[in-house]
Amino acid sequence: MKKKIMCLLLAVLMVLPMLAGCSKEGNIDEINKEAERYTTTLNVWLITESKLVADASAVILSGITPKKEKLNLLTDAEKATVAAMTEDQKAAWYQVWEVTDSINKLTKAN
Repeated sequence: MKKKIMCLLLAVLMVLPMLAGCSKEGNIDEINKEAERYTTTLNVWLITESKLVADASAVILSGITPKKEKLNLLTDAEKATVAAMTEDQKAAWYQVWEVTDSINKLTKAN
């Protein structure tokens, strides 16, 4: 009988922390805000002789990104900048953004 009571007591003790941990309701926005407090921005400097890559990097550093274009968040001046790009410049712009975004995804997760 003592063994059964002891097993029941141990089972209850193991379940209590799980119940306490599940009772906290976290909002994903709150979690993201907390994570942003500890994030670090990395600037990626590309060593290249290509003017296209240098220009694409400058455009991205100014805040004009393909992601903003896709979400239609660009201002009129930013839209004019993108519209003035040649096809080669746009290709370089997308490529530099993909590299930057991939690095940010990897480092943000850590």
